[in-house]
Amino acid sequence: MLSAVYEFKPGVVLLDIGMPGINGYDIARIVRKTFASSRPTLIAVTAWTKSADKLMAKAAGFDYHFGKPYDPPTLLAILRDLSTRA
Repeated sequence: MLSAVYEFKPGVVLLDIGMPGINGYDIARIVRKTFASSRPTLIAVTAWTKSADKLMAKAAGFDYHFGKPYDPPTLLAILRDLSTRA
């Protein structure tokens, strides 16, 4: 996952939090530290939806948090808005 961010340099990354090995919180922290102000927008799409999970996602560097199942029109609206800022 991290190698894809380094190579592709996306503007937006949709990322699950609960993954084997390294979790999404850790990836978000690494991306935030490595890319600083030029980092991609990080969007969590996850089953981890408790208040504490959302706070941890924000602290790790996620810009948005979508619980599964998520509302596709809401996600698309955010992606559309982000694309007009680029």
